[in-house]
Amino acid sequence: PMDRSLQSPLQPEVQPPPYLHLVRKIDELEITVRTSNCLHRSGIRFLGELVQKSEQELLLIPNSGLKTLNEVKEILSGFKLQLGQPITNWPPRNLEQLSLRVDNLLEPVEYLELSIRTANCLRDETIQFVGELVQISEDDMLKKRNFGQKSLNELNEILAEMGLEFGIELPHLI
Repeated sequence: PMDRSLQSPLQPEVQPPPYLHLVRKIDELEITVRTSNCLHRSGIRFLGELVQKSEQELLLIPNSGLKTLNEVKEILSGFKLQLGQPITNWPPRNLEQLSLRVDNLLEPVEYLELSIRTANCLRDETIQFVGELVQISEDDMLKKRNFGQKSLNELNEILAEMGLEFGIELPHLI
């Protein structure tokens, strides 16, 4: 990956779409033991499960209260998520594998070592994160302007190294 310190200070850092965080495990979050225990006790293991809960549902969890609620809301806002959000395609069929690859899904495509042609094609299509890229099928990629088999092979190789492939169905916020 490219050295992120080389990014122009004048350019604001582009944030990944919030839905890419939905496969993140609760265990990966910096939360208090109380909040972690409350969420685990209620069977919530992923952000995608958490955001679908209402404030009232969260408060009904034993030992959960306003502190837990406020902590959860603060954590979610950091990902531009909130409680009570409906999601399509939840849970994805490969949730465990996707959760292990969440850092790869959140990787900006500009940090991948790509040929100029492939990088330009992705930029022209406004594909900024690997998580956006993997949702496109190979056939649809080949239909994109200036994108050919050589670029497809290049991306397939990179995605394979990341444990990913084209055509992954990720959950989306409604």
